[in-house]
Amino acid sequence: MQSCTTDPHDMTAPVAVGKKPGPWGLWSTMGLSVVVYLVFLVISLLVTIACGVVFLAANPGADGAEFNAAIASGFVAFLGLSLAAPQCTGLVVLLARWKSTLPVREYLCLHPVSARTVLIWFGLLALLLICSDLLTYSLDRPISPDVMAELYRTSRYAALAWFAIVLAGPVFEEVLFRGFMFRGIQASRLGNGGAIVITAALWAVTHVQYDAYLIATIFVLGILLGAARARTGSLYLTIAMHMATNLNATIEMQLFTGP
Repeated sequence: MQSCTTDPHDMTAPVAVGKKPGPWGLWSTMGLSVVVYLVFLVISLLVTIACGVVFLAANPGADGAEFNAAIASGFVAFLGLSLAAPQCTGLVVLLARWKSTLPVREYLCLHPVSARTVLIWFGLLALLLICSDLLTYSLDRPISPDVMAELYRTSRYAALAWFAIVLAGPVFEEVLFRGFMFRGIQASRLGNGGAIVITAALWAVTHVQYDAYLIATIFVLGILLGAARARTGSLYLTIAMHMATNLNATIEMQLFTGP
């Protein structure tokens, strides 16, 4: 198991003057994570405003209902995500590079894992997704949430939706939650257990577009992702698992809906 933590007694690693080795402290980590997420929201909002201005310029006689439908469409949502996620991923990397005496690769735990490890964790993920779908079906709930089905239906370009859901979103969320935030919590007295639960909870509550059932489902998934991150010391693995989860959800939306 790769701990992905620094040894304070290791004198072989260079230490910059005025810097302590290791990640940002617990409260600095949490505060900076909030700043990154706020930047993400601001960029998304600016994209929405820009799309609203373009819509009004192209449709000067549109009424309020048409305007609201336009800015609440999947096209606007996925465009905002596609533009905001890469920029905020880069911001996290800059924060990791700014503070730490470790390389970014070590800070964010960008370590490869064996094929056997991948198979084990993807097997656990598949089991969780199957159980989740069975429970959802037994409760007579739609497999694809109505809010996401509507966004996908109004995305205009399926490729944009797939890029946002399967690539941009998972990479940003994993780098922020299971990368930067996890690292700071893990290095505190809260350890792996606190890092797993806290990152899963905060990640789940950012999905405010869903109801309590779906937020709880996301929390359980976050626990599995956090356990994978703690056990293997690899952010690459959790990114791949998150992308696979969203790929599965997107395929389900493609089957049951359509742009």
